[in-house]
Amino acid sequence: MPNKRNAVGSPSRAMGKKRRTTSRTGGKKVQPEEIAQKKDGADRRRSAKKTKEVGHVVAEVPEENTDISSGVSYHHKIQGIQDTTKFFIIGKALEGIKRIQGGKRNDIRAPITVQLLSDMISCLDKVCKNKYEAALFSAVFSVAFFGLLRVGEITTSKSKSVINGSNLTISDILVRRKVLELRVRWSKTDQKGKSVTLLIAENGKNYCPVRLINEYLKVRPTCNNTDLFIHYTGMPLTRYQFSSILEKALHFLRISKGHFRSHSFRIGGATELARQGVSEEVIMRLGRWKSHAYSRYIRLQFF
Repeated sequence: MPNKRNAVGSPSRAMGKKRRTTSRTGGKKVQPEEIAQKKDGADRRRSAKKTKEVGHVVAEVPEENTDISSGVSYHHKIQGIQDTTKFFIIGKALEGIKRIQGGKRNDIRAPITVQLLSDMISCLDKVCKNKYEAALFSAVFSVAFFGLLRVGEITTSKSKSVINGSNLTISDILVRRKVLELRVRWSKTDQKGKSVTLLIAENGKNYCPVRLINEYLKVRPTCNNTDLFIHYTGMPLTRYQFSSILEKALHFLRISKGHFRSHSFRIGGATELARQGVSEEVIMRLGRWKSHAYSRYIRLQFF
C-alpha cells in the first residue's frame, strides 16, 4: 500500500511542479523556454539603455536627442566638466546657424489669404470699439500683409508711451498718389539698422494699403509718441492688442482661430506674391530674407 501511494503521489507532485513552471497570458500557456527568451531580450534592452545613458562617446547619447548641442551638453554633464554650450558666444553662434538654415521646426501657422483679409477689414467696424480703432486696425492689418511685416516691427511688447526704437514711426512712411513708401529701419535680419524701403502699390480693393493708411493718418492724433500705429490716447499699439483684434475678427466671421497667428499676415503676403508668380529674388527683398528660408513661408495649398 505505501508503494501504491508513493506511485500515485509521485506523478501528482511532478504535475504540480510542471504547473508552477508555466504561466498564462491571455489564456495561453507560456512554456519555460519562452520565459527565458523574454528575460534574455529584456536583459539586452537594459544593457543597450545603459550604454546610451553612461557611454562617454557623443554618439551614445539617447537617440531621441537629435540636437547636437544638447548631446555635447549631456556629455559634459556626465563627465563633470564645464558645459561650454552655455557660453554666450556659443549660444549666439547657434542662433546664427539656425537663421541661416531656416530652422527645422514644423511651422503649422496658417496664412492670411486676400479673401480673409478683405473679410476681416470689412468687419472691423463691428469688432472695434470705435471708428478710430477700426481705421487703425484696418491700416495695420493691410500694411502687415502687403509689407510682409513681422509683428515686432509694427507693435510694442508693452503698453508704454515710449519710443521703441525698432517700430515703424510716422517719419518712416510717405504716401504718394498711388504708392506707399515704407522704410523699415530695423528687422530681425537687419539688427545694425541699415534699413530698407518698401514700395507698396494701391490695388483699388477694400484692403488697399495706400487708401487705408491715408484714412488712418487723417484721424491719427498729433502727440509726442512718434510710433506710426497708436491709439487715440497716444499709447502705442501692442502685440497683445494686435493678436486680440485678429482673434475677435476671426470669431466674428465664425472662423476658428486654429493656427492663425500674428505672423500669418507675413506668411500670407509671401504666399500671395508667390501665387502671382513674383520671382524669388523680389520676395526675398520685400520680406528682408537673407536666405532661401523664405520658401518655408510659401503655402499655396491654402489659396
